[in-house]
Amino acid sequence: MSKLPVTIKVIARQLKLSISTVSRALQNHPSIGLRTRERVQALAQRLQYIPNQNALSLKTNRRYTLGVILPDLLNPFFIQALEGIEEIATERGYLLTICPSHEKVNDEKRAVRLLTHSRVDGLLIAVARTTTTYEHLHELTALEVPFVLMDRPVTEVKAPSVTCDSRAGAEALTNFLIEKGFRRIAHLQGPAELEASGERREGFLRAMNRHGLPVEAGYIQTTDLTTPTTERATRVLLALQPRPEAIVAFNDYTALDAGRVARALGLRINQDLALVSFGNHPMNAYLDCPPLATIEQHAYAMGAQATGLLLRLIESPAVAHPPDHIRLRPQLVINEPREALMAG
Repeated sequence: MSKLPVTIKVIARQLKLSISTVSRALQNHPSIGLRTRERVQALAQRLQYIPNQNALSLKTNRRYTLGVILPDLLNPFFIQALEGIEEIATERGYLLTICPSHEKVNDEKRAVRLLTHSRVDGLLIAVARTTTTYEHLHELTALEVPFVLMDRPVTEVKAPSVTCDSRAGAEALTNFLIEKGFRRIAHLQGPAELEASGERREGFLRAMNRHGLPVEAGYIQTTDLTTPTTERATRVLLALQPRPEAIVAFNDYTALDAGRVARALGLRINQDLALVSFGNHPMNAYLDCPPLATIEQHAYAMGAQATGLLLRLIESPAVAHPPDHIRLRPQLVINEPREALMAG
């Protein structure tokens, strides 16, 4: 005989509480004291209580489902962000519907349309790098569908967002190189469509100007973040005279592509040419010559905080919420070559 599901009535009976008190405690309602909430939630966990989503939907007019649109589900950054999203959503009893945009604006628009028609309660969106118009996001505002932007800021869209301070990150990377004695420093910037590209360029230039260092002609090259364009941009940089001593790359993938070109030209990475980048990719720990330094952008925290913002909009729609723009502080991570670690 199959085991009957645990209900709120069962929990209420065991704790000698009213059904309404248990229901509010499971939803972290502020009218229920902390001690009672902890007792209820502990028993619910021990009994493996699963909320009845259909009943909740009828009661609250919500489906308890969030839509998530991410550019690249193979990128560890977005996977880490998704883990943060999932933890907060699960704690609050929400399911996720995840749609990749594959860095294509048309796929992003299709996902927004699909999720809106599916009546998700709200959306978490990291825009594709090819997104340059935002009618689909303005439409969400017009339809009063709650949504929060992640990672890639869009100043043209009035919506809450959680991002990492790319300007400060690029400045920290450039300062690090200057403190190491590098003077001829170049920058591989991302596509103009991404606001983060402009922010990182500004941070790079600000650090160079603050130290009175010139940026040589041609020392800023653009990549659309694909391998072919990054390799072409790197070859342009390394053909310049004088040749750059170091490159601030848009992200760790860009640094990897640049390093491959440099090695093919007979240059030793981080000796003849130093590389620094954004992302703090887990693979750096396994590379013999990882970027000298990288920026940790706190993807997990970004996903968790973005989900918290979204749930506040969903669960308190009558409260006027001014757009929250959370800027996480970047962390400079200094990498050591595997040879040095092995020698130690």
